[in-house]
Amino acid sequence: RFGAALLLAVALAGCSREAAAPAAAKPIPVSVQAVTTQPWNSTVQSIATVRARESVALTAAVSDVVEQVNFDSGDEVKAGQLLLRLRGNSQQAALTAAQATFEETDQLYRRQLSLVGQQLVAKSTVDTQRALRDAAQARVQQMRAEITDR
Repeated sequence: RFGAALLLAVALAGCSREAAAPAAAKPIPVSVQAVTTQPWNSTVQSIATVRARESVALTAAVSDVVEQVNFDSGDEVKAGQLLLRLRGNSQQAALTAAQATFEETDQLYRRQLSLVGQQLVAKSTVDTQRALRDAAQARVQQMRAEITDR
C-alpha cells in the first residue's frame, strides 16, 4: 500500500496545474521621454509635378510672324484683349493688289458699259467684265475680312 500511495502522490504531482516558473528573462532596454504639448503643422513638404486644372491653347486663323506679345504666362486676360500682334505685311500687300485689280476691272466695266449703248461692244463682253469686276470686289472684301479676323 505504501508503494501505491507513493505512486499516487508522484502521479498527482506530475499532473499539477501550476507550470514551472521560467528562468528570469533579461530586461529589455527602453528609453523614456516626457510627453509635452507642441503645435501641429499639417503641411507636408514634398517634390511633385503640378498641372493646372485649366489651360488655354492659342491659335490664329492665319499664319504669320508674331511681332509683339502682350501678356506673360500665368496672366489673367479679358475677352477681346489684344494678346498678339502679327506682322501682316503679306496680307496687307495682297489687299493692295486686290484693290488695284478691282479698280482696273471696274474702270474697264464702266468703259464697256458706255460702249454697249453705241453698239460698239457686245453685251456678252460687258457681262463678262461685270463678273470679273464683281470677283475682284469680292476678293477685296475677303482680304479685309482676313485682316480684321487676325
